[in-house]
Amino acid sequence: MKKLTKKDMAEMKAKSDAFFAEVESRPGYDEVEVEIRRLNDIGNILDTIAKRSGKTQQQIAQAMKVSQPYVSNLRKTGEISVKNLMAYAEACGAKLKIAATF
Repeated sequence: MKKLTKKDMAEMKAKSDAFFAEVESRPGYDEVEVEIRRLNDIGNILDTIAKRSGKTQQQIAQAMKVSQPYVSNLRKTGEISVKNLMAYAEACGAKLKIAATF
C-alpha cells in the first residue's frame, strides 16, 4: 500500500486551489455554485485517495467495517458524512484535515 505523502496531498491541494481560483475569477462568479461543485467533486477526491493508497474498494470497506457496495455508492454520489470521510481517509492510510477560512 502506498501511503499518501505530504507532497501528494500538497499536489492535490494545489490543483484544487488552482481550479477554484480560476472559477472564482470568472465574471458572474457565484460562490454557491462553486461550493456545490466542490461537494460534487468529493467522489473524485475519494477515487484519488483510493488510487494513491493502492487499496481496492473491498479493502477500504473492510477497514471501514461497511460493505463494498456502500463504498462504491460513496464514490459515485459524493454524499458522505464527516465521520465516514475520516474513516475512508484512515482506511486508505491518510489523515483528514478540514479547515474553514474567512
